[in-house]
Amino acid sequence: MKYLNIILFLLIAQLMSGQFTEGFTYQGYLINAAGSGIDNKEVLMQIELSSDRLGNDVYYSESHEVVTDENGVFSLVIGEGTPAQGAISAVNWLASVPFLTVSYDLQDGQPVRSLGTTQFQSVPFCFYSKYITCANGLAGPNGDPGFDGPVGLQGISGTNGTNGANGQDGPSGAPGLPITPILSSPPSGPEGMIYMDDGSNRLDGAPGFRYYDGSNWLDL
Repeated sequence: MKYLNIILFLLIAQLMSGQFTEGFTYQGYLINAAGSGIDNKEVLMQIELSSDRLGNDVYYSESHEVVTDENGVFSLVIGEGTPAQGAISAVNWLASVPFLTVSYDLQDGQPVRSLGTTQFQSVPFCFYSKYITCANGLAGPNGDPGFDGPVGLQGISGTNGTNGANGQDGPSGAPGLPITPILSSPPSGPEGMIYMDDGSNRLDGAPGFRYYDGSNWLDL
């Protein structure tokens, strides 16, 4: 018996648990020579991804056991079948857009039939996205300075530290001037003596020191 086939396929990224899987839905329709759907039939589907329409350089192949519905429609997820060659995760979807070949076996003693070969018109996003690398963009301009915040509360004063050890005594200073009472007349004394005059003997008439050089008293 000669079979005709009509194929409708739909490529849909499968979403599970909020993440893309490496698989996509393929849906088809099988009819017989009379144009009726091959309903409720166990079918062995063979999927092949290759570099060209002739099936050269096969990237990946797998098989599925499906059952058509009452209208002859079947569906499967490419990438979730039984692998026969390669791995779906190893297909480089950026190097070239693969060709898809679908064959089926009605397990009726007849040869395997082909649903034909077609090239993907676009790469499914779930496969393309894993090759995308995000990079940081250029830094934006600095924003305007913000307003000064309020002054914070003063912290608690710390405890006083322990007193340090006393340092060594420094050298003795030079002798200071002798302390004398304020006088209205020079005292008699040796050379180098200094006294405090009340202004009576100073040229400026103001209180101040006077110095005896051995002969005369000089205002300081």
